[in-house]
Amino acid sequence: MLPIRVYYEDTDFSARVYHASYLRFLERGRTELLRALEVAQSDLHAEMGGLAFVVRKMTIDFLGAALMDDVLTVVTRPKEMRGASMILAQEVRRGADVLVKADVTVAAVREGRAVRIPDHLRSALSAGLS
Repeated sequence: MLPIRVYYEDTDFSARVYHASYLRFLERGRTELLRALEVAQSDLHAEMGGLAFVVRKMTIDFLGAALMDDVLTVVTRPKEMRGASMILAQEVRRGADVLVKADVTVAAVREGRAVRIPDHLRSALSAGLS
């Protein structure tokens, strides 16, 4: 879980979070999921020949609006593991209220080609499958 405070730069003219700002919040949540597993994306890239994760597909439901100065929580959990990709379920919450739900398909790539997710990472992520 990642706490995020909403700043002026995250909002539109109505002081509500601009829809594209949620993409940044979700990206941070995915990065923090890896960090919680003691995996840094920069280390994966450096140690595994340029391995990177790219978003392949994203489905987002906007259920409510966050406002300037709100404190939000981004929750990210693995939903499905595949060979070179995984689906992550993400939520942006304000307290108990779910404001945004997203299913994000992320692919592992090296030099522009899909590659198998490393076994150590696959094992760690599979432990949290929902």
